Amino acid sequence: MLKDILYFESIGNDIKVALQNEFIMVPKISISELASHLQHKGFLRIHRSFIINQNQVAAISNHEALIGKISIPVGRSFREAFDHFARQFSAKRLF
Repeated sequence: MLKDILYFESIGNDIKVALQNEFIMVPKISISELASHLQHKGFLRIHRSFIINQNQVAAISNHEALIGKISIPVGRSFREAFDHFARQFSAKRLF
């Protein structure tokens, strides 16, 4: 289930899928291809190696998203999309 996924991480030619208590490896898919499939399903690519589940984000800063105890960096080329997400995230926290 997509809601159980915390984030995806590109490791070479494979993708690591992080769940609450385990990791699953998915071979031979590019992170770009995966991001295009997930872009309208609550996931956001914030780094060349990471796609996050927006609903699993606990906190954000200018340079990272915190999911559980994992800090995921924000890449420069993904800054604009992350900033848009950060504004929405902050607005939800205010209400």
